[in-house]
Order: sequence, then structure tokens, then C-alpha cells
Amino acid sequence: MDKAKLIFGDVVEIFVGNIGSASELVQAMEDCDAVHINLSGRAELTGGLNTAIAAKNSNIQLISYISGDTVKEENAWFPMIRNKLAVEKAIENTGKNFIIFRPTWFMESLPLYIKNNKAYHLGTQDLSFHFVAAEQYAMTVVKAYREPRAFNKKLYIHGPEKITFYQALKSYCQVFHPQAKISRLPLALAQFIAFVSYSHELSDGVKLMKYFYRVGEIGDPHETDEIFDLPKLTLGQWLEKRKKLSDPRFFEQIK
Repeated sequence: MDKAKLIFGDVVEIFVGNIGSASELVQAMEDCDAVHINLSGRAELTGGLNTAIAAKNSNIQLISYISGDTVKEENAWFPMIRNKLAVEKAIENTGKNFIIFRPTWFMESLPLYIKNNKAYHLGTQDLSFHFVAAEQYAMTVVKAYREPRAFNKKLYIHGPEKITFYQALKSYCQVFHPQAKISRLPLALAQFIAFVSYSHELSDGVKLMKYFYRVGEIGDPHETDEIFDLPKLTLGQWLEKRKKLSDPRFFEQIK
């Protein structure tokens, strides 16, 4: 509660709920028109299912959820996808209007691959994605809530250009870590390092990249683009905006 107030201030009204309890979530949703699920990790499955149950038993009119670009039945062999599919199905079964957002890789994920001024590319092959800015995704969510054509759909969200993960990481480093060297770590070596260093974070990263080397990027954003016609940020534009926001002089100018 305190953390939410610190982030949002008085701009929004805050409703407190426990994603581990569907009954408590029903209370939190009282007098609310819609609910958006944005969870990850272990909390996503339990929290997502409980939120769907609570929405079904409340006066909620619309339920939305951030899923993923490759969430398909044929990919349910991967635990993360299996969990997301379960939440999607629970949402569809609520009988309420729903919107499921399926974005591809976020540009904001790039800093996660830099540690101690060193950048790591997991795997030696090149993977290409239409990296999307969180800003573009957020605008889509806001617009979708006011657009009936988006209801009861699964909307793929892509950025305007398809680039390799290596090139995206290189571009990020050129702006924020110009001295950083990018190392291509073979997945087997990365997995060994994760094992001997007890790094669950690296282990999870290796599993994720193994998955994407197998399935790639598969979503089709044409329907989303037709409904919204929103501006899309290129990686270069996103880097420029992020650079401005990291410059203290920017905030001095807008005081």
C-alpha cells in the first residue's frame, strides 16, 4: 500500500487485495469496472487464476491480461507458456468481456543482460524480434479499454522493426555502456556457470533462450495495428528518450 502510494501518489485510487486469495480479491474489486493482470514468475499462475475467479464472482465488466507472443497450445511443453495458457483459459471462462495482450520482447528487458559493465548474449545464434517499447504497450492497453473492437480478442503487439537480439544489445550498450564488451555465451557454458554459481537467475535465462531458439517469434500484430493505428517507437527512438530521462538536466528543464 505504501509503495503503491509512493509510486502513484493521489493520481489513482488504490484497492488492496491479496492475489493468493480469490475471496479477498472480490472485496478489492468492489465498485471496480475492470481489472488488469500483470504478474510474472511463481505468482502469475496462482494470482492469475484467483483474479479470474474473483472477476467472475464480482461486478467486473472487463478483465485483461498481459500474456506473451508465443503463447500457443503447441508450446505448452514449456512451463511458463503452460501457466499463461491456463490463465488465459480461466479468463475466457469468466463470461466477462476480456482482452488478452500478447506482446513480443520488451526493449526494457535489455538492461537485464548487462552485469558489472559486461553484456552477455546467451547463445551463439542470432534471434530476431520486433522489440516493443513498454510505452507502446501501455498506450495499447489504455486505448483498448475504450475500444469495443478489442474486446474478447488476443492482441499481438510488435515494434516497427525486426532486429537481432545481439544488435539490440549492442545498440543499448553503445548509448549507456560504451565500454562494455558483449560476450556470446554458448548455452551449455552458461548453464554450467549457472550450476556452479547457484545462479537461479542465469539458469532461468538459459531456459528461456533455449525456448526462443526453438520457437522464435510467431505472433501476427496486423489486427492490433488495424484497430489502433498507434505510433511505434523504434529502438533508436526509445534509446534517445531513455537517454533524456537519465539526464538530470532533463528534469531541471521541466521543473
